[in-house]
Amino acid sequence: MIPKYKDISDLLDKGATVEALERIMELREATLELQEENLDLKVKVKKLEEELEEKAKLTYEAPFYWMIDGGKKDGPFCQQCHDSDKKNIRLQNYRDGWWNCATCKNNFGTAEAQSKDRVAISGSSYVSRF
Repeated sequence: MIPKYKDISDLLDKGATVEALERIMELREATLELQEENLDLKVKVKKLEEELEEKAKLTYEAPFYWMIDGGKKDGPFCQQCHDSDKKNIRLQNYRDGWWNCATCKNNFGTAEAQSKDRVAISGSSYVSRF
């Protein structure tokens, strides 16, 4: 319990300076603990605000996530890594319209790339590169 100013004042009025000094020391310790807690909470709030701001910029356009900040579009980012671990892992373009995640090893194709591969699969000379 944090000592109250009135309690310390009453002790001084009674001449109990030793007890008053003890209460002042308790008050100082409590103040330091509250300052540390306040600092920790400010750090947590800042982190949450940054996460919320980043989340507001993140947009899902199947099959990728994109970071849109103003008019700038950054990415694409792995859907699997974001949905499971909340990590924005940049995908690597390894073939026209096909992207690979170096973290989870998943491959993602744009609708156009998937469509081209479906057409190629139905032809007789198609060899899969996967």
